[in-house]
Amino acid sequence: MLLIQNLTVRYRRKATATLREVSISVGAGERVAIIGPSGSGKTTLFRAISGFVPTETGRIMVAGADILQARGGQLRTLRRGIGVIAQQHDLIERMRVYHNVMAGALGRWSTTRALRFLFWPLCGELDEARVALERVGIAEKLRARTGELSGGQQQRVAIARALVQQPVIMLADEPVASLDPDLSQHILSLLCQLAGEARIALLCSLHQHDLAERYFDRILHLQGGVLSDYAGPAVQFATAS
Repeated sequence: MLLIQNLTVRYRRKATATLREVSISVGAGERVAIIGPSGSGKTTLFRAISGFVPTETGRIMVAGADILQARGGQLRTLRRGIGVIAQQHDLIERMRVYHNVMAGALGRWSTTRALRFLFWPLCGELDEARVALERVGIAEKLRARTGELSGGQQQRVAIARALVQQPVIMLADEPVASLDPDLSQHILSLLCQLAGEARIALLCSLHQHDLAERYFDRILHLQGGVLSDYAGPAVQFATAS
């Protein structure tokens, strides 16, 4: 589902590349963790996969299409297949939970339908949101104000929103960095379970090597823009700043 070959990203005015000849492949249903210290290039890698970062060299294939060469409608279609779960949830807290969940459908809705849903959601649309929330274990929060939810519940809403998007790839960028250890385990277990069930290629960035070892099929290490095989916890402790 995801193939990256020799990807180099160099921001303007920076002599050192943020990512240097990064190559990785993730198959359908495979769960891959990337660990590394802050500033190692994890977020830049995820933004490049979504087509939001200009690249110097390389290619990024999403379900067989090169997102770096896509334009217009093709680019929008490819981005709809990439679900993103961020550390800070990126939810609108004053809105109802179902509003945030169904934001995952905006890429396949017209502007008119999106505006109508904001004020007059249809039963079928609410049912779709409820099903997604059931999959993450908080269906009872469908009509709750998002800002009233705990941090862990808000992260589940973000996962439900990504599921509504019907992605082929899911990018989770430090999804448990602000959660306590017990809740972090629940969220990662849920993410990996859902990815496996729906055959979604999951790429997740983490600081915690123990969680990566527990929940993921494969672990890679990103340091100074260079991606390599994970050699154990000593790598992280020796290189983290």
